[in-house]
Amino acid sequence: MALKIGGEIEFDGRTSEGLDRKIDAIVGELSKFGFKYLSLNRSISLIEPDLALTDHKIASFFSGGLDSTFTAETNLVNYLVSVRGFDIEYQNLDLWDAAVKNILKFSKKTKTNPLFLSTNIRHISNPILSWGSVYHGTALGAIAMVLPLGIETTLIPSTSALLASKPGYLGTGSHLCDLLSNFGRNTITDKEQSRLEKIDLLGRMGKEYALRSLRVCWENLDGEYQCGRCFKCILTALEFDYSGLPYRSSSLAEIVNFKDVLGLRPSISQCFFLIEDYRVARKLNLNRNLRRSVKLSLLVICARSFVANYPKRWLKQLLSS
Repeated sequence: MALKIGGEIEFDGRTSEGLDRKIDAIVGELSKFGFKYLSLNRSISLIEPDLALTDHKIASFFSGGLDSTFTAETNLVNYLVSVRGFDIEYQNLDLWDAAVKNILKFSKKTKTNPLFLSTNIRHISNPILSWGSVYHGTALGAIAMVLPLGIETTLIPSTSALLASKPGYLGTGSHLCDLLSNFGRNTITDKEQSRLEKIDLLGRMGKEYALRSLRVCWENLDGEYQCGRCFKCILTALEFDYSGLPYRSSSLAEIVNFKDVLGLRPSISQCFFLIEDYRVARKLNLNRNLRRSVKLSLLVICARSFVANYPKRWLKQLLSS
């Protein structure tokens, strides 16, 4: 946010020698996300050596969604880090309390230790910067720096292999995570895979409980814990249909039809999720009839998104594919 506003900033706190050396490289990496930043003069009150950590525990950010559930289930994780103010609004205590109950159940099932934190960073920064495409990676990296000293490595769940290949859509990435590794800690982005591949693999691993307890909704229409009607809910229900699993997480539609998909009004980045899932379903030869319906729907909604959003940006992405 300071880079967007420009000017001088005084940091009244400590930072590591490693981070101080990497600041210019971090700014350069953020600039790859397609935004112009102003010059910034910084003043840091205390620079300390990196810590020599003696414990080697692993933490992973966890919201209860598909990406974080997949990372928690496919890595040896000791701590689950859940943050009020990230995907759940800082002021929405009712939804947060409901999410915490689900997280505690998952933590008990997986024998991990939950860590709950709060931040109002999105409340302050969202009017200035895009959370999804610009600064959520640096926010996660900042949280990783202040976790308990026994945690040496923090995992950031991946989002989408296709989306990660498109510069300017994800405000994180493996290179940025390397730059944010400091104070003797490592911050690592989990391997990029499609959402459908994650559901398919969790199903084959027998993780029925994990898949049934997913909380994928972030719009929470009418204040519902999982509305079942927003893009993320319909996308996830579609992925369960592709996979052929006999169960799905609560409140998601039992069957997604052509009308449900056609009624979506996705952003450009959301279109990439639909495209990636279709490609994976074709690769894995999943649900041929559903693929036909989705292919027709994709042609319509992508054309509609093309017209409604930014044609020049679309063309640039299509030509670089």
